[in-house]
Amino acid sequence: MRLLFHCQPLTGLGHYVRCREIARACAERHETWFATGARRFPGDRAAPGVRFFDLAPLARRDGRIDAVPGAMDARRRALAGAVRSVRPDVVVIEHVPFGKPELLDEAAALARDARDGGAKVVCSLRDIALRGQYESAFEEERGAAVCAYLAAWFDAVLVHGDPAVTRLDEQIPWAGRIPVPVAYTGYVARAPGPPPARARDAVVVSTGGGAEAAGFLDPVREAWPTRWRAGGAGRVPGALRRGGGRLHRAPRGVARGRAPLREQGRLQHLRRRPRGARPGAAGAVVGHGRPGVARGAARWRPPLVSRGQ
Repeated sequence: MRLLFHCQPLTGLGHYVRCREIARACAERHETWFATGARRFPGDRAAPGVRFFDLAPLARRDGRIDAVPGAMDARRRALAGAVRSVRPDVVVIEHVPFGKPELLDEAAALARDARDGGAKVVCSLRDIALRGQYESAFEEERGAAVCAYLAAWFDAVLVHGDPAVTRLDEQIPWAGRIPVPVAYTGYVARAPGPPPARARDAVVVSTGGGAEAAGFLDPVREAWPTRWRAGGAGRVPGALRRGGGRLHRAPRGVARGRAPLREQGRLQHLRRRPRGARPGAAGAVVGHGRPGVARGAARWRPPLVSRGQ
């Protein structure tokens, strides 16, 4: 089978890492291609067997797409060329149309070209599908638009979560009207490597790409005043910056960094780590079998937690 993945992160890198891990696993049995305009970082192409199509880079800054002139047209031409060259049996589009409204036209053009060639089109969706700040504030309006888009361009939705933890119908009132099959795959995380000969006594704090990091880092530093390391995938919150964009000097024994994949490689060497509640980070903690502390998002609580379980 020939698979073509489309994944375009606009803020952090968690969506990219999850989608790339799925593509890496698929490449063990299928011919797999991956189209992205994600910013480059160390280890970003660590997916043996996956062939990459580079698209013009995109990012979201202050609610607007940041790209060079003509980038969107160039991306559509590149994706059309990828479909012609790969002739995929399945196209996997990450997160659209549940989010990233800036990519709706691009994803629809890709889906149309793929379906014209006989391919199936699948939405790859993270475990939580709450409305983003750049989408319609009216949930029914959003639901009608998403369902119509799915009916027009998609054949199925894959939710990368566990329905025993949370289901789509517990998050969005219109989940029952989704017009295509929905399947839960379980959570996605990098497979752990061999155990180390000696574990390091350290704490890793993962803040993700959001702006809530400052409120999490200080209590952690006070609770574990030993060696720890903080890392995040997105832009460093303003509360941690000085003028000119430089980070505050870290306390003694503390290192701050922004390379999430390097941190994931260190997880198996640590005895303990409190971590911010990001799906990729949480999956890494479970996968490596280390104790963790999750700080949940203020605007959503998993049903099991809400029910005191």
